[in-house]
Amino acid sequence: MYAGKVPQFKRRWLGVSRSVFQSDCPGVFGIVSRIVAETECAAVADAYEVAKSHGGNDEHGTNREQGVSFNPRLGRILSILIQDGHVHDVNVLRCALYASTSLTERDLHHVVPTELLEMVLQLQARPVVSDAARAIQLAWALDGVRHLHMTDLPLVERMRLLKHYDEVLRLYGGSESVEPLVIKLRHAMTLQRRRLAFDQGTEESPGDEN
Repeated sequence: MYAGKVPQFKRRWLGVSRSVFQSDCPGVFGIVSRIVAETECAAVADAYEVAKSHGGNDEHGTNREQGVSFNPRLGRILSILIQDGHVHDVNVLRCALYASTSLTERDLHHVVPTELLEMVLQLQARPVVSDAARAIQLAWALDGVRHLHMTDLPLVERMRLLKHYDEVLRLYGGSESVEPLVIKLRHAMTLQRRRLAFDQGTEESPGDEN
């Protein structure tokens, strides 16, 4: 059941045809399909399709080499939550997708399933209180930090964003359940600070993150 009138995204599944999620992110799709039931994976695929249609994969200002394959943003958020944050709750994964759009709070009421709406809206609150919301906020930050050096932002703006991610850590990192994400985010921020120092000509190249 949905909180409002929702565009009807046709569910396409294994025996019928590939979902948009499976086509866009075959590797992440495989990860999700191994940790949740088929019907739950279908619900994640539906959330992915809705989120994609509302700007969830937009990455303005990110530069990528021609011909190099990569996971779109929504797939990376799922991968971070599952592999880095050890989040296997299908509702948390779906919420992360719905909340990764450019939709306003009013519009979210029309596209988010009723049972998920409270959690999705909580992600827009300050401060968040649930561990699920903390994990999603940290996953967004981790993805942003990992791709910061690929943007066309000037040096001063990248430095400002790192300060913003410091604030994300302060606000959302204070729970034992999200400690794996906190560790990953701190490591990624250290690497980006070294890259910024290199760009400023004050340090040797840091190399690439594994």
